[in-house]
Amino acid sequence: QDIVGWLAEKPEESERLDFKKDFSDTVSASIVAMANHDGGLIVVGVDEEQDAGTKTKRPKLPPDEVDLKSWQDWLTTRCYTDIRPTYQPLAVSFTGPHPGRGLVLIRVDSTSAPRPLWHVQRGVLWRTGDQNRPADLETLRWLFQHEGTLPDHGRAHFDQVRSRVAGANAEGCW
Repeated sequence: QDIVGWLAEKPEESERLDFKKDFSDTVSASIVAMANHDGGLIVVGVDEEQDAGTKTKRPKLPPDEVDLKSWQDWLTTRCYTDIRPTYQPLAVSFTGPHPGRGLVLIRVDSTSAPRPLWHVQRGVLWRTGDQNRPADLETLRWLFQHEGTLPDHGRAHFDQVRSRVAGANAEGCW
């Protein structure tokens, strides 16, 4: 089944599915939130619309599409500058009917991400329903208990993050 056919089925945005009209910092925030949660799929180039009378978000058709010329550079750069420790999810592009434009699918695998991930502008994020939310204290504890093995360079960073998080929570900033 092709991607446009799948979008025509109007799947609901959820904890594991997110639609993004274009590349913005919300893409890197969704990568962090999904990696810290259960993973998922981000579809870039598709705006969302709410069902009448509900808060359910579904893809708005036809897809907006994004410029496919520089999406890989954008994604690599944003993952490097926005996410700590750096995490690069798998991504593929699909060419649309307009030359040089199409959709990008980003697969976030929570089992390969060095959790917890930290978004430099938004902190530690967690996916709740179809939203990226700051992780609460209980979620932070869970993430740090399940952080798994990290490369040595990641361990030092997480010790710093853990200290910052503990201090922020103690001060009531979270």
